[in-house]
This record gives sequence, structure tokens and C-alpha cells, in this order.
Amino acid sequence: FILIRLSFHQHFHHNTRPLLSALPQKTMTKNDYLVISSLGLFVSLTVCKIILFLTGHAKALPFFAISLLSSIPIIVFHQQRRRILMKMDWGSLFFFIGLFILMRSVWLTGLIQTNLHQVSNTIHQPAILLSISVILSQLISNVPTAALLLPWLQHLNSSTSTIMTLAYGSTIAGNFSLLGAASTMIIMQGCQKRNIKCFTALRLMAIGIPL
Repeated sequence: FILIRLSFHQHFHHNTRPLLSALPQKTMTKNDYLVISSLGLFVSLTVCKIILFLTGHAKALPFFAISLLSSIPIIVFHQQRRRILMKMDWGSLFFFIGLFILMRSVWLTGLIQTNLHQVSNTIHQPAILLSISVILSQLISNVPTAALLLPWLQHLNSSTSTIMTLAYGSTIAGNFSLLGAASTMIIMQGCQKRNIKCFTALRLMAIGIPL
């Protein structure tokens, strides 16, 4: 927070009360309650997923089921459901679908297993795995990096702490550059569509690397 406060100090002096008071007052409608119910359903299912994971039954509730079940109130009952579906960022959705298909295809070719075979004996060292995940994330982004390295670690019967190291490395790698995280590129794309001035690559690195 201190680093962000120092970097964007000019934005912390704006008084937001006039903006909040200017917001139109509206009564809750059926559509609003549907949105709230979807959010409540999503939170409830997420909590159930965590409980199932802790009890060793994580497969009983897949991640895709959480998303689909949570969206049912809006997709089925919302009065503007067609407009909502049309306004969805289908490009980003298909981007991630294609990304996971590509990463799985690369794994099936055996390319990763062949090139990383030399470090298979030292990959369980946190420093080695962190370095590989951070560097690789700057080339192909952190989501593909995790999708590529996770099957390899599972193939080596790696421990939970080793897999958590991969999760940590790929997560912090997203702060290093624009290519480090696909979510950052999606935000940049959204700003460009709305003609909003966004941060530059150097500004992101100046804040993200210290973090």
C-alpha cells in the first residue's frame, strides 16, 4: 500500500464524497436481487469447495461447476440476459480456452519433458523452481507456465510444497512485466477499448518488481 500510495499520490487526495453523493438513488429491482443471489451462490460454492478440499473430496465439486451454477440465476431469469451474454468478453474467454488447449498439446508432444529432463533432479529446490517459473512466465505468461510445469511436477511425484512453490513463483512473476500475467494484458486491452489512459510497461515494472 505504501509503494502504491507513493507512486499514485495524486489520486489519493481526491475527495470522493461528491462523486458518491451524485450517484442516482435507485430501488432494488428483480434483476438486482438476481445478481446478489448469483454472488451469494458463488461465495457459498467457493466455501464448499474449500471445505471439500480440506477433507480430501475436492473432485466432488469441479471449478467449472461453481461458475456454471452461480450464473444460472442471471442467465435463466434476468430480464436482460441476452444483452448480458452479448456484452461478455468472449475474446478473452476463447483466448484462455485456446491457451489451455495449446499448453496441453505442447505437453503431449514431449517437448517439455525432453528439455527439462536435465534439471529433473534439482527441480525440487525452491530457488531452481522459482527461477524457472519466473523466467518462463515472462516469455509465455504465468498461466501457460503453470499449465506446462504442473503436469511435469506431478509426473515427478513432487510434494505439495513443491507445487505450492510453482504457484508462488508464477503468481509473483505476474508483477514483473506486461507479459508476466494474462490478466494484465486483458486490463490493458479493456483500457484501450474505452480510451482510458493506462500504465506503461516501465511504470508497471517500477511498481511490480519491488512488490
